[in-house]
Amino acid sequence: MLNVKEVLIENIAPSSTGLKKKTAQNAAWSSLSMGVRVALTLISMPIMARLLSPEDFGIAALAILATELVVLFGEFGLQTALIQRKRVYRGDLETAFWSETAIGFVLAAMVVIVSPLVAWFFDQPILQDVLYLTALGLIIASLSSVHRTILVRTMCFKTLSVIEILSALIRVGSAISLAWAGYGFWALVLGGIIGFVASAILRFVFIPWIPRLRFQTRRFAYMFRFGRNILGDNMLNYVSENVDNILVGKHLGTDALGYYQLAFTMPDMIRKNFQQLLSRVLFPAYSRVQDEEERLQTGFLRAVEAVALFAFPLMGGLLVVAPVFVPVYFGAQWEAIIVPTQFLCIAGAARSIMAMCGPVVHARGRPDLTMKLSLVRLPLLALAIWTGMQWGIDGTAGAVMIFSLFWMLVFTYVTAGVVNLPVKRILGATGPALMATIIMVLVVWYTFGRLEYFGLEDWIVLAVLVTLGGIVYLAAAAVLCREHLLLVVNLVKSVRSR
Repeated sequence: MLNVKEVLIENIAPSSTGLKKKTAQNAAWSSLSMGVRVALTLISMPIMARLLSPEDFGIAALAILATELVVLFGEFGLQTALIQRKRVYRGDLETAFWSETAIGFVLAAMVVIVSPLVAWFFDQPILQDVLYLTALGLIIASLSSVHRTILVRTMCFKTLSVIEILSALIRVGSAISLAWAGYGFWALVLGGIIGFVASAILRFVFIPWIPRLRFQTRRFAYMFRFGRNILGDNMLNYVSENVDNILVGKHLGTDALGYYQLAFTMPDMIRKNFQQLLSRVLFPAYSRVQDEEERLQTGFLRAVEAVALFAFPLMGGLLVVAPVFVPVYFGAQWEAIIVPTQFLCIAGAARSIMAMCGPVVHARGRPDLTMKLSLVRLPLLALAIWTGMQWGIDGTAGAVMIFSLFWMLVFTYVTAGVVNLPVKRILGATGPALMATIIMVLVVWYTFGRLEYFGLEDWIVLAVLVTLGGIVYLAAAAVLCREHLLLVVNLVKSVRSR
């Protein structure tokens, strides 16, 4: 359990002393959390895919779309403002807490009011009942948002990781149990809400901080001025990342959305976990050295190298084995998602690099810049998806892939100007991992073609290809990415020695 008094002292005067070691340790704890959550997803997804229909996944996806949008709006950017600020006082935390609580109640009421409209828009009456239920979860979540900010602000990622692992276990266990009992799409919806509530309760258990009944307009005004740009950027990013789901759900139906969602599952899981892992660790670290340009540049390049080192081979490997992975893992009834999955793997690799740009831009105090970019990005992406959607989910995924590659170059160019680095140097940081991944993909692809002549079972072919891909990538990375691998080894050693 965290000592609240020490937390408040740390928040008043954070120090960058020992920041490198602390960041490495926090990255390791976050990696553990990510690993456990990924493992739980890998275990639960094939079970759920065999218990539920594409329509179940589609309806659940629509419910999650609406819920995540409201949750995002509820954060209001105040949490990011608290993390970015050099000095934070008790009054800042109390003001943020009561602001978030009030916003939570308002948003819960809004969900109840607009739920009939959402149900009408997607032609799914059951969504109205689903959104009524999620309104309660929003209120509970708003009560613990500042507690999470305290953990991130003080870089207490060990505690945060424990909370995430426990809540993930509760969420997955609940969802599988409900699906097994025949609750259909409600298993996905209720499982998510139960995990959401469990996370909020655990934050209170680990951080028994109760704020005084105080609200200071001056402190709120500062956080709002900073946070409004973050909120605007996050809202636009949310719509940009989900415009494909919205359009597919509206125009192609819940069955098509269910297939598309499952195609997105593996690439998006890889991308989001790396994004959350590195972004939440790096943003507070960047904020503490925001005035030390050389350290900021070095940290940013290391982050790009790290995400490329791990995300690229996972995306590339999934791309090349998708024709055998999908029927083995999800079942033969899901073979329609093979091509979309391959397209989305390439999109996921590009998005993983973009995810590293946002935290450093925000840490430099330029959230307005990312919001302006999002304003430009949204209509262009919507147009691309609308065009691709004419060819079903394959065309939609292809459009997302092409646009993601294009926008990665745009975002990298803008970020380079903010951190005063050449674009070539940023993209060059991905070079060694990219080359190692290409070598792995070519070897696995060639072997895949040869194995088809032996008439082996799909699961045997998959096992051979995954093993071969891992060996080839590690061998290539040992030559091309030796320095980066040594950094990972040193990170592990620093945590084990703690």
